Amino acid sequence: MIKLLRPVMRAGRGRICQEKILREVAHETGIHSDDRIERAIRTGFEALDAFNAWQKRRGEEVLSQLAPGDRAIVIIGRAYNTYDDAMTLNIPEKLRDCLLY
Repeated sequence: MIKLLRPVMRAGRGRICQEKILREVAHETGIHSDDRIERAIRTGFEALDAFNAWQKRRGEEVLSQLAPGDRAIVIIGRAYNTYDDAMTLNIPEKLRDCLLY
């Protein structure tokens, strides 16, 4: 039998709430070592922070390359949507191909 886990993670509620949910999920999957759970949560948040910092740096880099009068289209969304070609239907590439930027 397969047990389906469907935790709801709401970033706006803060990390303390997210950590509580992650601990509950760990326990539901049979992981009970507090050290192991804490290490996994810390590693995950460090990776998330690094990714968010990279996104910000990359955005600043791209915008700094625009000359006065240049136009740009910015697609805003969650990373799991905006970085997925299937989810975006590859709109950024289509816009570039049509020279609509």
